[in-house]
Amino acid sequence: MKAMKKHTGKVFLRRLARFGFTAVELTAVASIIAILSLILMPIVRKRVAESRLVAAADDMRTIQIAQSLALADTGQYFRLADLDNPSTTAGGTPLAFWNRPTTLIEFDILGRTWNGPYTTFSQTKFESLSVLLASSQSMIFRVVNASDIVQSGVLVRGPIMILDLGSGPENQDTPIDPWGSPYIFFGDTVNGNVANLALTTESNFGIAIVYSLGPDGIPGNGPGADSIEYFRESGALGEGDDLSRTF
Repeated sequence: MKAMKKHTGKVFLRRLARFGFTAVELTAVASIIAILSLILMPIVRKRVAESRLVAAADDMRTIQIAQSLALADTGQYFRLADLDNPSTTAGGTPLAFWNRPTTLIEFDILGRTWNGPYTTFSQTKFESLSVLLASSQSMIFRVVNASDIVQSGVLVRGPIMILDLGSGPENQDTPIDPWGSPYIFFGDTVNGNVANLALTTESNFGIAIVYSLGPDGIPGNGPGADSIEYFRESGALGEGDDLSRTF
């Protein structure tokens, strides 16, 4: 009996190797795969979307901790691009507080020093400021130099503080969210404490906050084409799919 079954199996395999699968069999298999794909893809997309939300929340918590440590050491908040700067190498000292240029004198007044880095950003979580300035999201940024101007009382760029990029050794990478947009940070005071720049678009909130623009990469439900939408009192940031963390 065993020999007969073995012989029958060999005959079947030979016929299969000779004739292959029929068109009906191939169509049935393809249909099953297609149905399984339709069932599984929405589940996979949902899991990916959820994982990005969790990653963004974790990033913002990391930024909060880093900013709090910097505040404890220096009495100030800083550009997000500065939070991973060291204190022992050339160019390690930050070039700007979160809302204005800084100098070493300002650290020395209270005998406080920069003891960074306060966090590290992985290679997949930051982008060059020069790249972002050349992107479609350039309205998010405000450059503090001679070309920084106010039009009708409003800065031509948005609230993220950067300086003239130049060629210095300072860190010029800023953290980006899981959807590729830069995180936006506001300290606890008015955005715009810069000489000759009279900003009236923000109040003194008394809290710090970090934003992610969310999956759509625009502030709130707005078109994302006007830099005024990136100010805290514009009524856009924090709406829609935006994420935020206050501290």
